[in-house]
Amino acid sequence: MSSWILAGLGSLGQTFIASLMGKISDSVIGRVLEEPGVTDLHELKNTLSGTERIIGRVDNMWIKDEYEKKRLKELLMKLKDTVYDADDFLDEIQFQTMRQQNEQQGAQGDEASNQSSSSSGLPPSKRRKISVPEVINRFYGRGVDDVNRVREIQKKLDKYTTDVEQFIATLDADKKQMITSVVPRTTTSFPIETQVFGREKHLNQLLGLLVPSADGSGSSDSSISTLTSVGIGGVGKTTLARQAYNHERVQDYFQLKVWVCVSYNFNVERLTKEIIESLTRKKCHLKNFDTLQVVVKEKLTSKRFLLVLDDVWNEESLKWERFCAPLRSGVPGSKILVTTRSRKIADMVGNPIPLDGLDEASCWKLFKKCAFGSEDAGEYPQLEAIAKKIVGRLKGLPLAARTVGGLLKAQMNEKHWGNIAGSEIWQLPQDEEGVLPVLQLSYLCLPSHLRRCFVFCSLFPKDHQFDEKHLVRLWMAEGYVAQDNMTLEAVGSGYFRELVNWSFFQEAPWGSTYVMHDLIHDLAQFISEGEFCRIDDDEWKEIPKTTRHLSATLTDGTKLMELSCYEKLRTLMINYESRWYGIRVEGSLFLQFERLKNIRVLILHSCGLRELPETIGDFVHLRYLDISYNRNIRRLPESLCGLYNLRVLNLSECGLQSFPHGMSKLINLRHLNAEDEIISKINDFGKLTSLQRLSSFRVRKDQGHEVAQLGGLTQLHGQLRITNLENVESKQEASKANLNDKQYLDELALEWTPVDGSSLDGNELVVSEEVLEGLQPHQALKRLTIERYNGVRSPSWLQTQFLANLGTLRLVNCKAWKDISCIGQLPNLKNLYVEGMPAVKQISHGLSTESKFLPNLEELVLKNMVALEELPSLGQLPSLKVLRIETMPAVKMMGDGFFGSRDQGMCFPSLMELTFRDMPEWKEWSWADGRQLFPCLQKLEIARCPRLKRMPPLPPSLESLSLCKVGLTEAPILWEEIDGSSMTVLELKIYSLEKIVLEDIPECEELPCLGQLPSLRFLRIERMPAVKKVGDGFFGSRDQGKCFPSLEELTFRDMLEWEEWSWADGRQLFPCLRRLQIVQCPRLKRMPPLPPSLESLSLCHVGLTEAPRLWEEIDGSSSSMTVSGLKIYSLEKIVLEDIPECEELPCLGQLPSLKVLLIERMPAVKKVGDGFFGSRDQGKCFPSLEELTFWDMSQWEEWSWADGRQLFPCLRELEIERCPRLNRMPPLPPSLESLSLGHVGLTEAPRLWEEIDGSSSSMTVSGLKIYSLEKIVLEDIPECEELPCLGQLPSLKVLLIERMPAVKKVGDGFFGSRDQGKCFPSLEELTFWNMSQWEEWSWADGRQLFPCLQKLEIARCPRLKRMPPLPPLKTLRLDGVGLTEVAGLGEGILGGGSRTTASLSSLKISRCPNLRNLEEGLLSHSFPNIGDITIMECAELVWLPVKEFKELTSLKKLTIRSCPKLLSMTGDVDIDIPLPPSIEELVLSDCGNLGKLLPGCLHNLTSLTRLEIGDCPSIETLPETSLLHLKRLEYLKIWKCGELRSKDELLLNEGNEQVEGLSVRELSIDDTALFKLSLLRRTLPSVRALTISNFPRATMSDEEEQLFRSLTALRSLEFEDWANLQSLPRELHALSSLRLLTIIGCPAIQSLPEKGLPMSLKNLRFEGCHPMLTEQLQKHVAEMKSSGRFFSLHQLVMHQDTQSCRFLLEKLLRLANREAKFSRYMK
Repeated sequence: MSSWILAGLGSLGQTFIASLMGKISDSVIGRVLEEPGVTDLHELKNTLSGTERIIGRVDNMWIKDEYEKKRLKELLMKLKDTVYDADDFLDEIQFQTMRQQNEQQGAQGDEASNQSSSSSGLPPSKRRKISVPEVINRFYGRGVDDVNRVREIQKKLDKYTTDVEQFIATLDADKKQMITSVVPRTTTSFPIETQVFGREKHLNQLLGLLVPSADGSGSSDSSISTLTSVGIGGVGKTTLARQAYNHERVQDYFQLKVWVCVSYNFNVERLTKEIIESLTRKKCHLKNFDTLQVVVKEKLTSKRFLLVLDDVWNEESLKWERFCAPLRSGVPGSKILVTTRSRKIADMVGNPIPLDGLDEASCWKLFKKCAFGSEDAGEYPQLEAIAKKIVGRLKGLPLAARTVGGLLKAQMNEKHWGNIAGSEIWQLPQDEEGVLPVLQLSYLCLPSHLRRCFVFCSLFPKDHQFDEKHLVRLWMAEGYVAQDNMTLEAVGSGYFRELVNWSFFQEAPWGSTYVMHDLIHDLAQFISEGEFCRIDDDEWKEIPKTTRHLSATLTDGTKLMELSCYEKLRTLMINYESRWYGIRVEGSLFLQFERLKNIRVLILHSCGLRELPETIGDFVHLRYLDISYNRNIRRLPESLCGLYNLRVLNLSECGLQSFPHGMSKLINLRHLNAEDEIISKINDFGKLTSLQRLSSFRVRKDQGHEVAQLGGLTQLHGQLRITNLENVESKQEASKANLNDKQYLDELALEWTPVDGSSLDGNELVVSEEVLEGLQPHQALKRLTIERYNGVRSPSWLQTQFLANLGTLRLVNCKAWKDISCIGQLPNLKNLYVEGMPAVKQISHGLSTESKFLPNLEELVLKNMVALEELPSLGQLPSLKVLRIETMPAVKMMGDGFFGSRDQGMCFPSLMELTFRDMPEWKEWSWADGRQLFPCLQKLEIARCPRLKRMPPLPPSLESLSLCKVGLTEAPILWEEIDGSSMTVLELKIYSLEKIVLEDIPECEELPCLGQLPSLRFLRIERMPAVKKVGDGFFGSRDQGKCFPSLEELTFRDMLEWEEWSWADGRQLFPCLRRLQIVQCPRLKRMPPLPPSLESLSLCHVGLTEAPRLWEEIDGSSSSMTVSGLKIYSLEKIVLEDIPECEELPCLGQLPSLKVLLIERMPAVKKVGDGFFGSRDQGKCFPSLEELTFWDMSQWEEWSWADGRQLFPCLRELEIERCPRLNRMPPLPPSLESLSLGHVGLTEAPRLWEEIDGSSSSMTVSGLKIYSLEKIVLEDIPECEELPCLGQLPSLKVLLIERMPAVKKVGDGFFGSRDQGKCFPSLEELTFWNMSQWEEWSWADGRQLFPCLQKLEIARCPRLKRMPPLPPLKTLRLDGVGLTEVAGLGEGILGGGSRTTASLSSLKISRCPNLRNLEEGLLSHSFPNIGDITIMECAELVWLPVKEFKELTSLKKLTIRSCPKLLSMTGDVDIDIPLPPSIEELVLSDCGNLGKLLPGCLHNLTSLTRLEIGDCPSIETLPETSLLHLKRLEYLKIWKCGELRSKDELLLNEGNEQVEGLSVRELSIDDTALFKLSLLRRTLPSVRALTISNFPRATMSDEEEQLFRSLTALRSLEFEDWANLQSLPRELHALSSLRLLTIIGCPAIQSLPEKGLPMSLKNLRFEGCHPMLTEQLQKHVAEMKSSGRFFSLHQLVMHQDTQSCRFLLEKLLRLANREAKFSRYMK
């Protein structure tokens, strides 16, 4: 490493310094330079020029002496520090310029002056002339002090530049080496490696391209060709080239071979000389280039040659062409092989062979060879583990394996190897051929601007997935991207592509992101050392004071505090590893960040932030601010709007309710990520003229929100969605959006709010047409959507001369639009989607009659066009690949008009996917014989077309066919060509069909012939009610031996009339079948033999009466063929369910691979014995079975087995449920991990355990080796009077005992022998549930019971009075237990001290009717870690230690419900109850006098997010002052607080209208009268989810009705159990943000409100409503679905509108999952 180039320069380079000098030359600062007294800036510019020169010298210098290199590096860091100071100062000057300009122009109301420029944020033409004195006052606010700052910077810069120059001058030639270009590497063709690992595939590929094989395949002899091996440095490109160069096939094939190491200097004359010298073996002294090329041509003429150009770096195609000119004289078949790191070179040369790292096994072999001297590490077993850890870090790079392996081999001891394993790769000694020096060559060849970008990536952890756009924006914020004629984003993207080209980034295999090889990342870390620093996870290390860029991934908030001392940081990136709730970082923490005055990039991702402080406005250099995934941030400070340098603001997944008023001042903001709803609230949005992306803009009539605000946003890229266009009143107003000037937009959506078309008058229709006319987009637009447009006519601009580049067009729910023939004039259209166009009665032949119309259309979707009676002519569209036609109720016939002119032979020549769905009237599909229909079709789906009787012939290209609910009566006719009647399969060549689904074809009586389809892999036949028999017609001709030769999955489901399945003996059926499922076929009596390939068999509700016959070949009873003979080795899973006629289980015990067996609902089975296990001669039964379940075997009485047989030797899980007559079981195997017995008839449960309780057998637990049993469930065993002995099972972790009605006592028999000290030594979870007769729990004193127990739950054990001593627990739940006190529990858990309470984190006590006092015993001690306390339905409870709650500093959830006598014995109702501020959820309901103490409970709950107050009639007022302190409150529920809503004095005081309300997003109440409370009234605008349940009255007041209009942000509204209310709120239609409406249990409401429901609605849920209302709601849902507005619950969950409502989101997830489960169950 002694000769490595200097590291630590980081991003300091000539490009950076040049940008500083550019800032000084800025026009505004230039005028400052002219003023006497401030000429220091001019001197600063001169000094920077000198600094730039010296940096250029150092950049190309190698220092051999480590000490001298360290001294120079220290000087350079000081120099860099000063250059940064200069940059900061100049940036402040520009900031002050922008601030003054913005303030003055804001006062003058000049919107046009807010354009940004590359330097100051304002274009020169728009800048106001600023007087010099004014500038000085602004720039140098403290006069001489600031002037001195400039002079100090200049002085330091001059000094350190001089120091570096002088230091270099003192170095002699032995200590330094100046280079004008990077020192070239030299390679030869002679192999260095004695053995090459893992490159066989690549070598064969390369040889195949170089040399033709014996059969003539491989390389072509027709011409001279070039090949390229491309990959990162050290990956083995040269090694692979050497292997090929020296291979005997290459030696024999080529007459001449030449090897040239090119390296960086691609000098054509030099390379030509080297070729001549290689061919002649003589030194070449020729100087004339033409002569050199003539000599090369002469030497190669009539010769077949191989030329290897190793390590090429030149990307200039002209030089390459000059070099190759004389080489073309070689014999055809000559080859040129190039190795390079550049993808661009690989593309230029041609035939690239990408080379990646070695696979894990090959890399390990190579590493062992290098480190141990051989592939066997047996002599050093202690070092092998270290070696494996090291090799994993090398990520398959061969050079790294050689480098590190060689270092390890030097000393074969653990200390040396451990040191290397603990070192970073750059800390290891390496020569110039080491891995990092080789990789560093790529870095040195990068221009200065790319070096800075690359080094910045060291801030990210290894294996980080880089997103190009995100990274480019960070580079822009740091000032790394230079202004050009293109946008900064485009320039930065070019930088990124260059780094990809040189393999600094590699495409990730899982998506559109990129990754960096670990060793490339190590290189970045090495170079960035001192300036960049990264902290991973809990790692904490000393951070150099020179650090300017810092990133950290943290797991707690304390470390964040320690970062505030680094006042010169430019980058601070904090990320918490969890993306959901984050860590706790108090808002006041930003006060510690005040010293970050030079910050450019600030990322606080998922940090649990609650707010940003006003001091954020002091970060004048800030370009990039990311506070995403801080879900509790409600608002931003106004000072944020003064950050004129801000380019990127990321607020994704924040809980923002609004923006500050001055957001339009952010004139340089380019990227804003936030919810569309919040962005739409920004006033004067049009002033953000630098904005690059805007996903959605909502037009309003309010000033500052008009469509004209879009006019100046000419830099918008990507997609733009403009909604609520009904608020635009004329073409002139629409044209002010200047959409035709937005040249960078790729996608545009124009949307009107949905209205009933009948309610529009003629004038409104005309206005809609004019507005659309005025919204003409730019001709570069690629994708256009027009949705809910109310006009009749097409806009004039929807044609080729205006939208020549349009590739995708979507027309959705445009109810009045009649003629869409203009679409045919868009020749470049590739995708067309037309949905919900009820006025369109025909689509003219302008679409497709001639090929000149829509020649490039590839995808067409026509959906829900109710008036369209005839489909357009589409068959001649030459490029159409995907066609979907859905919901066409008026279409009855399809024929020649659909296929096109009969003169055309081929129809749909390119179509690959065809779908017809929901066409209820479609009866006839006709075609002309002899026409070639769908020649390229791969996928055909026809669903819910019940009247369709016949179909055209299927093409041989078809791969997937799905027919569902169609009216085909003659399915065999469909297949007549392939059933062998008139044409064989071979003649038709139907080789492609892989998947068939036939579902719900009621008229089809016979299944088609499918058995001879050679490629069919998946077949599902479902709901074919007319099919009674399946036989030869299904399998195909008997002459064919194999049937279904490739089928892997076969399913028959719901074939209710299917009785017979016949087959010819001797035929090979389903030879490749892996999965067979037959479900709901109750009349099916027999099945064909199973193939040996079968892996999974499921038989459910079938009528098999002779199940053993199914298995006759493998049970040995009726056939001499054994299992081995049949080779049934593959069957791994069997499900036998609900086979009512089957009296005996088949023989399964000898299936060698069976792992899962489920037998369920077999009502005729009474006995399981030898027939199930198999022949007694076989020792092992079920040799591989791991999971065994018997469920609901109501008649099963006997389970017999032969003694001495080894049963279930591998069984891990055994479950027997609902087998009430089963009295005994076979011995349990030692492999068992989980046992569940529920509702079984075992009368002698202890016998089950006789081998392991020591009572009746001499065999101990150790003897049985029952070490694996980890979980036991004993449930509902009514005859069992005593629990078995379980206490000595060594591995038992979970024990659940439930519903054992005969058990009255639990004692020594449960714990085991008293001689054993520990009982239940590993048990972690113990549950007793519903033990109604259990009275006594006894134990021997002194025994260590449950030493590892963490969770104890005892529920519904009303007679239990006492419990044994318990260890420290984490969770304790007592529900319905007869304890009179918790003192005994306290003695056990507490043990007289506080040690045992430290672990308790959750306590729940409920329905304990005898419990009166919790102030003593358990709750009288401290619980430092308790997070959840719930006390419910303890009717006699009087005392609770509420005063001690303040000591529970970890408490997050406190619930006290239905304890009406609580605190009733105290008269001090004014007592203050200070709860700990850690509480996040508080529920108080029917809790006696505690309700009166509510104000004292709330005032310091600063973390509270959920508050529920109910059944507290004593509460008369809401503690408004306390509630307003709850800044984090998200959910509020109030119910049964009658006195609260009856106080007139609580109505809104007009003088308090401006007082803010709560930040509540979710509100649940039982009476809308609560709306009138002052605090709640002010809160309504922020509520996003509202639930009103158990409404007591029949009507609402007018005031309450009107207050519904205040719910402007509401997304979800739920009415539940309104038994008396007569009507829904009249103002429902005004809730323009509502997405989900739920109405449950409202029987008195008969109709929807007069004005209907809001058009924003996406989903309706209703249940238990009046029939008339139910009908209206059903119609509304149908209309929503037909118009495309309907969202499923899962879609709502994913929608941004619900993401920030945590409790609503959880509820939606539960509902969505419940619906999904129900849907799966129904299937």
